[in-house]
Amino acid sequence: MKETVIDALLHPKESFERTEALRECAADLGENPSGTLPAVAVEFLNSYQTEDQVQAALIGIALHRLARSRTPQIGVLARLFPALFMDWEPHIRKEAEAIFAGLSTKDVFGQLTEMVGMEEGTEVDRYYAFNVISTVDYDDLT
Repeated sequence: MKETVIDALLHPKESFERTEALRECAADLGENPSGTLPAVAVEFLNSYQTEDQVQAALIGIALHRLARSRTPQIGVLARLFPALFMDWEPHIRKEAEAIFAGLSTKDVFGQLTEMVGMEEGTEVDRYYAFNVISTVDYDDLT
């Protein structure tokens, strides 16, 4: 990962610079299956809270790719869940659907609901889980 991307990720001059750095980071991890990030960047991805759903989804994608897990962590699902309902950024939605493959959105919603009331996951995970359950109507899930 280029030093300039890490700099823009951690200390952007403008918000859009962080979004573009996240895009590049997620893309690089997707193209390079053995890719790694500096510890400071991983810590940032795990702890950064944002109301920008594109940034949150890109972080979820990057964390999923970084973990190389067949089963996404609940915190990744919490960040990616809103992407399933977005009408914009179709490539992000497609990536979210691929990560959710084989998982019922109702089941994931239920897991996120449980996580909000428990000590499971990090504070950031619970932040995104709460955002999900407060903005999605369970009856609208398929």
